Amino acid sequence: MTVAEAAHLLNLSVASVYELCARELIDHYRLGIGTRGGRIDITAEAVAKYRESRFVPAKGTTPAPVVVPSTPRKTPRKPAAMDWMAEAARLLKDHPKII
Repeated sequence: MTVAEAAHLLNLSVASVYELCARELIDHYRLGIGTRGGRIDITAEAVAKYRESRFVPAKGTTPAPVVVPSTPRKTPRKPAAMDWMAEAARLLKDHPKII
């Protein structure tokens, strides 16, 4: 991804991401020759790694463990659009003179 895209993901300015690259605080690829013709590419993994490295836990606490459900839901959720459509069909069936 470009520096601008990484900046957007990190909620930083483009200049700040260039500075992170210059200080070698975020992994990146420098492609091309020189400062004018070159390009910097940053992977999504590098953005995630940098973000995780900046985590500061609150004083006197430990981070909460990540809880992953062990079993999937028995019945998958319907998308919101399906709920709306089912409700509209029910209303039309119960009250055919609405339309």
